[in-house]
Amino acid sequence: MATKLEMEKEKGMVEKTRRKLKGAKETVVKGVNPAFWKQVILALHPRNYTGLSSRSIRKGVMYIIALLFASFIIMCIISLPNIISLPGYIENELSRFDKLNITIDAEMNSPVKLTREDPQIIIDTTGKTTELGDEKVLITDSMLYYRPYGTTKEYNLSEFKDPTTKSEELSRLLAFGAILLLPTILITSYVMFLIKYAATILIASLLIFLIARIAKKDMGIKRSINTAIYAATPMVLIEVVFIPFNSKYLIPLFQMMGMNFYLITLIIYISLIAFSSYFAAKHRKGDKIEWGF
Repeated sequence: MATKLEMEKEKGMVEKTRRKLKGAKETVVKGVNPAFWKQVILALHPRNYTGLSSRSIRKGVMYIIALLFASFIIMCIISLPNIISLPGYIENELSRFDKLNITIDAEMNSPVKLTREDPQIIIDTTGKTTELGDEKVLITDSMLYYRPYGTTKEYNLSEFKDPTTKSEELSRLLAFGAILLLPTILITSYVMFLIKYAATILIASLLIFLIARIAKKDMGIKRSINTAIYAATPMVLIEVVFIPFNSKYLIPLFQMMGMNFYLITLIIYISLIAFSSYFAAKHRKGDKIEWGF
């Protein structure tokens, strides 16, 4: 009875989380509209920071979240040709091997499910799962099943001991698996980028505020934070949209928590902050210096 209650409680929590995520997604999508792109254009010119820096910090936070979301959409559209050509690319790479023998000896106590919610790939050598269900790929101790376009295909794993003899089938399967995991990869990347930019903006905000105080400029913490947020616009757009291309052109400086920081985008960010801070500080003297959440 307790187990059943726990399962129902967990199911309720999952459903509640899904509703929250759906609501957050709708909020972000509403933000990515023509008016939003007008804000993006405004954020690229330093003169506009007299007004941008006076907005509420909450609007600034929603702006950077929406900007990152929009940048990922653009990046995905640009990546479509690469995704379409992925099977051919993998097959070409496999052709570099003259011979490749793979032997797998695995014992499992329970199935591996990717992802946790609504699994698309299941690996089960225990013998408990023998038929393809709602998942798209099933790997058992001796067979591989996958459903690319509604039709189930099956392969004996012994056929893949030397992948070079089945390069075409294997390349299609690997590409199909990569596409299935793409949503999980994108969500993880989005969160990582969001953390990176949040940390960068926080550090930049403190530096703007301290430098303004030293220079005896009446910026305030609110204007400092907003300046750091909106000045991140070109950095976010360039770094995210550049993902399908070779990022070495941005000149990697260092890596922190698995995220690269680039010289070119940091120079653009610092330059825009420097010019924008001048105009952000030129507000009317009667304006209140407050948090403005």
